[in-house]
Amino acid sequence: MQALSRWWKNFETKHTTVAQFIVFFVLSNGITVLQLILLPAFKALFGHTNLVDTAFQFLPVGVSHGHTVFLFDYPAGSMSVGGGGGLAYFLAVEITLLIAQVINFFAQRNVTFKSNSSVGKAAFWYAVAYVVITIAAAALQVLYKDPIYAWAMSVMGAGGETFADVVTMIINAAISFWVFFPIFKVIFSRNPRRRTRRTATHSRLLADFTRGDAMSAPLLTVIVPAYNSEDYLDRALTTLVGYGDKLEAIIVNDGSKDRTAEIADEWAARYPSVKVIHQDNKGHGGAVNAGLAAATGTHVRVVDSDDWLDRRATNAVLGLLREEREAGRDLDLLVTNYVYDKQGKSVKAVIRYRNVLPRGRTFGWADLRRCRYDQYLMMHALTMRTEVVRASGLVMPEHTFYVDYLYSFVPLPYISTIRYLDVDLYHYFIGRDDQSVNEKVMITRLDQLARVNEAMTRALPPRAEVEDKLWRYMVHYLRINAVVCSVMAQLSGTPEHLALKEQIWETMDQINPEATDRLRQDLLAGLVRHASPKVVRGGYKVAAAVLGFN
Repeated sequence: MQALSRWWKNFETKHTTVAQFIVFFVLSNGITVLQLILLPAFKALFGHTNLVDTAFQFLPVGVSHGHTVFLFDYPAGSMSVGGGGGLAYFLAVEITLLIAQVINFFAQRNVTFKSNSSVGKAAFWYAVAYVVITIAAAALQVLYKDPIYAWAMSVMGAGGETFADVVTMIINAAISFWVFFPIFKVIFSRNPRRRTRRTATHSRLLADFTRGDAMSAPLLTVIVPAYNSEDYLDRALTTLVGYGDKLEAIIVNDGSKDRTAEIADEWAARYPSVKVIHQDNKGHGGAVNAGLAAATGTHVRVVDSDDWLDRRATNAVLGLLREEREAGRDLDLLVTNYVYDKQGKSVKAVIRYRNVLPRGRTFGWADLRRCRYDQYLMMHALTMRTEVVRASGLVMPEHTFYVDYLYSFVPLPYISTIRYLDVDLYHYFIGRDDQSVNEKVMITRLDQLARVNEAMTRALPPRAEVEDKLWRYMVHYLRINAVVCSVMAQLSGTPEHLALKEQIWETMDQINPEATDRLRQDLLAGLVRHASPKVVRGGYKVAAAVLGFN
């Protein structure tokens, strides 16, 4: 199956129009089959009403054998007795067509042509095209409809009506294949890079980043925020050296009180690619700010001092970044997988994006597919172009935990070009009792989670300013943080934390009602907001066991 999928992707890349026509043909035939199923059902439904005896004859187009010929010609009376089915048959046909065409619209837009054009505009022109072509087809149908029905019913009797339905519908479908396909290619256009005011600003800010500077810079800067990390800093840095001038590691010693500063300096003395920044304690956000300001690599990512990178995957990342640089392409975002490397657990949960992101090509937000509840572009998954992050104006709040949510949220509207490399790069070490993601620790810092949630809500751009799929993803990510806040408050169960939970949702509604209107329709958000603490605790335990966190 995978081999077939790879073959089809290659074929689709090389023969785009042919591939589109094949998919269009298959879907169109599927819609035709659906019509063949629905039409008899609606005919039977309306056939038991007096609408059969109500004539519907509209738009006369001429005279034949002394009788007026109508574009829509449904005389009163059942077809079995020589009538035309009347208004009952007309309604059966039109309702069948309406249902089929609504399904066809979304199938052709999203599957065949993978369009990112405006749904409303596409729907308008689709309707116009459909009405015009339907009228033209009805006029053409005058030439063959009556002879087919007359012959079929004379040969087959009452059963000939169904046979004539099928033959007529097949003829109509065959004609429509060649008429609709070129029209659909225009209606369902594809804009590979939908720019917004934000991406335009981003482009202006990047203009000074010359090609010469880019070619001489490290491919990747890895920022390592470190606070009291003497027990595990060596492990992290071991995975970040040995790549020559391709990878720059910046250790930000954030006012550590143990041997972290000494260890960092030792690594910098041994490896020219390792740099150290010593600063007073400013928290994780302050450390990332310092590292980002000092970064010289074309791309940047953050590796927490208790985590590490897989060396084979790192080489694959550097290879792709080098390939993009040599080709003169500006890759804004590279997405890779990350592993929940839980202490004491032999089977590690891996977060991958195979169902969400295309592989093997550069794409934009319009190509983003729906994420599962456990999928979001966490900081551990992101390697971003350094100048894009800077252009976004990202400044992480100091002395605040959980700011990695902001790091993986604020720059997104400034990103245009994306690649997904399906490698397990980042090992996210969890299981220590003192970690910020530990349940008990998170509860004590719930106020900081709430502040980060508010900052994310303020950073969410209006829907009209960004690609629609990006906006929906950002709401999805915002939901994750709001859900985490709510769950932690429910796990605590104190009146103060339960009140804070309500305040979080009220603040979101005040700042960005557009987003909260969408969240009101979400099952998970509604459950954690309104369910009892007992139900939430049970759901949390199940999720933790399945996903491997905490």
